[in-house]
Amino acid sequence: MHDEEIDPLGWRLADSVVRGEIDSRQRDRITGRIWLIDRKFPIELTLRGNPMRDIAGCLLEFENPNPMPEDNEGLSPIQMGDPGIITASHKVQVVEIATQGENVQAKSLSPVTKVGNAIWIEWFSNANGRVVMQATDFHITISGYAWRMTPEEEQTQRQRSEKAHQQWREIVASENGDTEWDFFNDFDEEDDWFMDEFEWERQFQESDAVSRRYMLLMETYLNHPDRDALIAHEMGWTGGDSDSFEAEELDWEDEDVDWEETLEQVASLAPIPETEGTDWIRAADGRIRHPLSQRAADVVQQMWRISKEHELQNDAQSPDMQAMLFHAQTMHAKLAGALDALAYQEDPDGGFIVACLKRALQSFVLTMKAVGSVAQLNLLPPSFISTCKDDLFSIRQEILRLMQHYRHINDA
Repeated sequence: MHDEEIDPLGWRLADSVVRGEIDSRQRDRITGRIWLIDRKFPIELTLRGNPMRDIAGCLLEFENPNPMPEDNEGLSPIQMGDPGIITASHKVQVVEIATQGENVQAKSLSPVTKVGNAIWIEWFSNANGRVVMQATDFHITISGYAWRMTPEEEQTQRQRSEKAHQQWREIVASENGDTEWDFFNDFDEEDDWFMDEFEWERQFQESDAVSRRYMLLMETYLNHPDRDALIAHEMGWTGGDSDSFEAEELDWEDEDVDWEETLEQVASLAPIPETEGTDWIRAADGRIRHPLSQRAADVVQQMWRISKEHELQNDAQSPDMQAMLFHAQTMHAKLAGALDALAYQEDPDGGFIVACLKRALQSFVLTMKAVGSVAQLNLLPPSFISTCKDDLFSIRQEILRLMQHYRHINDA
């Protein structure tokens, strides 16, 4: 997997697997964890779909009796995507060694093959493409069925798996320079690149999972002398040492890139005059913000001001107050990420905006819950709590309006 071309067979796992589990007890969702011999934390799987009928609706657990190291550098610890064929009854030719003759010292060895079962776990992830794990000698345990797959459902899943496989083959062909299929030029219309709010949400979930894993590793290896190399290895970053990161940093001396011109272009960005007041305003500090983003920022400022007045902003004895501040700030950050760039965009991505706004709504719910707790504890004046709730509900109403607006743009 370190060659310039993508391996059409994808990633192969087996030898370095210590143990693992594949859980499909929830329909149309597969989760899993796979522990490798040279990693402290498991590979985490989240796949959209089901295994084959033999284990669909079950928890499959497996253990490798003889794990051995193999090259897994570059394999992401977070694997999200679509399942290929996942089964515990994959038919393969198993090689056995048969002994001939009674004299053990003189006996000859000859290979014998028979048809046997293997576990076959295949998926197609955003991070690594096709990943396959096949083994005939793993110890496996299969739970009872939480639900039963019908033959028709299995056929549908096979078709979905084949489609995911075909898409992977097309990407491999493109990346490897196969001129018979051009990934970037075989689309007739720009709409073929459209990602809806649900696809954007899946992208966000994967990013969140990778961030959580990174923070876990930072906490685990914080004071370790080889922290950077250990984190790089656990994250599957090719190279596994700090020198490799230095080599991958931006080369400001690159003759093919005019960095001065690029920075000048960024600095000269100007908001679209026609959308002032609707998609952007100039805040008191001179920054360009979306009106709703500014309203959220104002609410956060009010919270900080009154918490400071009541000496609660750093009070470890007031976790509810801290939760209110944190979730309000998070809501503002998500609104800013969704909306502030609209000042410069003539053709915004509605799916992306709606997905971000949905996440801002989640932070709104958490903020309101914290405000309720603060009110019950009488930490702040009732008048402020009432005004704060009104402002937050007004923000929620505008979020819902904007979600409807940008969904309409996508449907148009």
